[in-house]
Amino acid sequence: MATYATISENWFYRRYPKTLASFEAFEAEPGIDDRLKSRQVMARMLEEVPLTVNRLYGLDNLPLDLDSLRVLDEHITAGEAEWWMKDSDPDDPNNYFKLTVSEFAVFLGTVCIGALGASWRYARMPNYFESTIVVEDIEFHVFDTIMKKCSHDFGHEHLSDKFHALATTVASKRSANPGKPQ
Repeated sequence: MATYATISENWFYRRYPKTLASFEAFEAEPGIDDRLKSRQVMARMLEEVPLTVNRLYGLDNLPLDLDSLRVLDEHITAGEAEWWMKDSDPDDPNNYFKLTVSEFAVFLGTVCIGALGASWRYARMPNYFESTIVVEDIEFHVFDTIMKKCSHDFGHEHLSDKFHALATTVASKRSANPGKPQ
């Protein structure tokens, strides 16, 4: 049974040069080329989502909208994720499990961006999975959200509920600062 901690630590571990003291020090550098690479990799992942949902679930279409989050809520389960893990090697950065989870995370982030006017905050490669979406100075960790959805300890959580909680927080912040440009 895969827990969120196991997925995070074993499948999405951070990499950075040994010359730096920490991941935070690595991420604090501008890393413009690395962030551009993350953006490019994530754009390719988003392009793969239609093929992935067709292969996994037989779906011909998954529009970039909020209704699609409900569809993913029905299909992404801890049991399903275990099947993805069986054909994957955690030490392979391009393993099936990691790429599938990442594709769904990029999809979730893109839906949130479209609905809320958010933007990506790209992490440095090779840690693209540390990228977040940002709206009203609120960071939403979409990769962690999908990892949790694939886990046995948080798999009951719904992507649509996570979106609505974020949307409520954003609306509250916007109403508290009505003169601030969106």
